[in-house]
Amino acid sequence: MAINSGKLLQPATVQLLQTSQRLPSGQETGYGLGWDLETVALSGKQTRVVGHDGELMGGMVASLITVPNAIVVSVTSNIGFADTASIALKIAEAFARN
Repeated sequence: MAINSGKLLQPATVQLLQTSQRLPSGQETGYGLGWDLETVALSGKQTRVVGHDGELMGGMVASLITVPNAIVVSVTSNIGFADTASIALKIAEAFARN
């Protein structure tokens, strides 16, 4: 995938984008520069996931990348209340098993 390959952005830039910001107290926010950051269980293994989701004009979208195995999933819905983030994780889980 281009963003993590070093072809589009320098590795140091990607690391900065995908590093959790910290509050003045030192607590991590779970949010990088434009990316949601979390660790989830996929296929029984703790897996780092970098993604972003949101709503625009009545539709929902969720995109995620698993690190380091680079499973990339994007889900788009034309209804504003769709749980696209959960659907994206379920799709990533299906690919992680194979």
